[in-house]
Amino acid sequence: MKILSRVPLKVRTALVAFALVVLAVLSLELIARLAIFTADDVLNIGKTEALAHRLAFEFVEYDSVQLYREQESSDEKAYAQYVVWKHRPYTGELLNVDEEGNRVTQFNSADEGALEIWMFGGSALFGIGASDGETIPSHMAKLANQDLGVALRVRNFGQEGYVSTQEVVALMRELQTRKAPDIVIFYDGFNDAISAQRWIDIQGSHFQPYRISERFEKAWMPFLRSSGIFRIAEYLGFNIGLRPAPSTSVPPSVAGEQSAGLWLQNEAIVSALGGLYGFQSMFIFQPTSGFTTADVMRQTIQEAPPNGRPANIYILSDVLENLAEPVFIDSVHITGNGNEMVAKRLIEILRSANCSQSQPPDSTSASPELKAFCQ
Repeated sequence: MKILSRVPLKVRTALVAFALVVLAVLSLELIARLAIFTADDVLNIGKTEALAHRLAFEFVEYDSVQLYREQESSDEKAYAQYVVWKHRPYTGELLNVDEEGNRVTQFNSADEGALEIWMFGGSALFGIGASDGETIPSHMAKLANQDLGVALRVRNFGQEGYVSTQEVVALMRELQTRKAPDIVIFYDGFNDAISAQRWIDIQGSHFQPYRISERFEKAWMPFLRSSGIFRIAEYLGFNIGLRPAPSTSVPPSVAGEQSAGLWLQNEAIVSALGGLYGFQSMFIFQPTSGFTTADVMRQTIQEAPPNGRPANIYILSDVLENLAEPVFIDSVHITGNGNEMVAKRLIEILRSANCSQSQPPDSTSASPELKAFCQ
């Protein structure tokens, strides 16, 4: 007390005021975190129920509510070199992610000499909206191994939010660590289009470029962003001005044409890698519904001159048209029933590409193993 009595009154007053401000901020932060915890719990349950009861799920055999709960609990990502993020391993009833961060594919052949297909894409390929056995890779493995008698192993490298450039990098990393496959399939398009729409000022951007760059350029931002006060402010729509706003007013024609050009460039890179490593490559533009930028991107690719659109590019815009039962959950994700239709079309494409007299000029000649599709 004697020491405090020697401190000038103004200093003591300032210290008390500072302590009260700190206490008020901490109290506000605690209240904000409690509000977020409660709201997240309630809103996530409501969101899960709403998504899991979409009309398309009335025609599937798996439990859509259980699936969406597992999708939410498995949504954590881990840093991955060069590709920025991957899924963390996860074990569930309907959704499983292996130790390498890849979705588990069912019905694969255990034969050491089985044909091997690597598939790259975003969340639609990963299988959002489908159980492990109802993803596109699982349906392809089932069709080949059980119906066609072709020993096939399909690896699902799909990751939520990936654009084609990330997928090219992921392919390169896999080629550095294991034997090259017989076939590489890129199944994408939507994420390239939406990234070009949102972040037109960063050509070929992956998702959330500003948040990732902040970890290097503004080290304090991740800490601040994690606070309850900041999250409440964002939720209420306050523009704190701590980061540049994404470009969201870009005409679909501009974003669509830009993403189409980049997609075609990535196809050329993968085709060159195929020639070097001896695999056949295919680029599949996935079916979408109601997203104008993706429609422009698809149309731009379709209308490319003969020397600008290789023969190993396939547009799947018609595979889910005029169906008696709905399969779209949203603009890009589809149920397991829709994935089965896509898988059947991909098997047809593989058979056509490897069983015809003339091979696509941009792919390697069909090996004896690939000829198994012709039997």
